[in-house]
Amino acid sequence: KPVRSWYKMLLYDLHKYKYGLHPSQISQWKGHLLTEGVQVFQHATQNQMQKQQKKEVDLYEQIGRLKMELEWLKKKAMPVEEKRGMIEKDHPQISIRRQCELLGLNKASYYYISLESALYFIYQQAY
Repeated sequence: KPVRSWYKMLLYDLHKYKYGLHPSQISQWKGHLLTEGVQVFQHATQNQMQKQQKKEVDLYEQIGRLKMELEWLKKKAMPVEEKRGMIEKDHPQISIRRQCELLGLNKASYYYISLESALYFIYQQAY
């Protein structure tokens, strides 16, 4: 036991000279850590739980979005004209660009007007 006590005094003196700390200050900090240290780790755990919950919410949103897009993908095996007809201009959640991507349709082909349709439109306007 005397060796341990001597080592402890040497350690305290080292901290006192190296860091400018008094042994009583170190003892005070140690006591404070032993009584209040649990709260420090609980606070960290609460932060981790909040981050985890936020991550879960984001993942559930992504799952919902992917389910909705999957429904669109099921409609993909159709001719271009039918795909064009399936695009909803006013869809609240999927943009026209994204609908075209999901259907495998070039966005320009969505806006494409065939020559026959253009001539028919001009003919209707003229008469």
